[in-house]
Amino acid sequence: MLKFYSVLATWLYRMRLIVWLLAALGLAGFALTVFCSEGRADEAYMLAAIAVLLWSMCLLVVLYTFIHPLPVVADDDKFFRRMKKRLALGMRWAMAWVTTLLFLAVMYVSFRAGSIALSIL
Repeated sequence: MLKFYSVLATWLYRMRLIVWLLAALGLAGFALTVFCSEGRADEAYMLAAIAVLLWSMCLLVVLYTFIHPLPVVADDDKFFRRMKKRLALGMRWAMAWVTTLLFLAVMYVSFRAGSIALSIL
């Protein structure tokens, strides 16, 4: 899983401007629906803008968390250096699991937003 997120972060790093623009678009869409609200149809657009913003934020979390190379524990390292590398690796695993759960939650929000948008339209 760490290797997957590392490869994804490397790929996303080349596309970071697009991800930042996607986040700005989601934020602008959300602000537009909050300040220029006309009725129930705008709530569906608001949920869609929130879903876009959440997806872009999740991608930014992956990009900036997993872009650094994974620490490798060598046998000739001192005790505290090995412990530091193992702790860093453990924190990366914890972050990978939290990120996966975050992606699942955002996927649920996206499906709900899509179903609400389709029911209104």
